Amino acid sequence: MDQFTQGTLSVDVKDACRNMLIWEAAATKRQTQRTLNDLGPALDDAVHGMFQQFPVPAQL
Repeated sequence: MDQFTQGTLSVDVKDACRNMLIWEAAATKRQTQRTLNDLGPALDDAVHGMFQQFPVPAQL
């Protein structure tokens, strides 16, 4: 059996005036020991990838 560490990062964007969730994204990736020792670049890549899909068209 292989064991690995998996990381998940979630981002929620909320409309503070209406107290409503307006957008959410998640990224999941298998992590190596090198990544776990220096999470900054992996987090930057994940956040960058998530925000490639933001903003979404307005829903009226």
